[in-house]
Amino acid sequence: MLSINIKATKDGVTVEIQLHTPRSLKVKETELHPVYEQYRVEKNETARQGYWNKMVDIAKSIPRPANYGAVLAMGQLVIQEYETARQAGL
Repeated sequence: MLSINIKATKDGVTVEIQLHTPRSLKVKETELHPVYEQYRVEKNETARQGYWNKMVDIAKSIPRPANYGAVLAMGQLVIQEYETARQAGL
């Protein structure tokens, strides 16, 4: 999936900017976000991991554009890992 997330922090305030291709934005809004909402509120770690895995599978289905490598060369790539509900503060 090509979705570039830029996170910046200043004076203790963190903001995130997401850059999408038209396809990744459509998938995010129609397929990923509903699963994310379930993941976000789930307290059971096994169910939470299942939602995470489903989001990863959905994201993997989005083709990467031809210039994907050039886009990543613009800055640092951060890999987001699965968090437990406790780690996420839930």
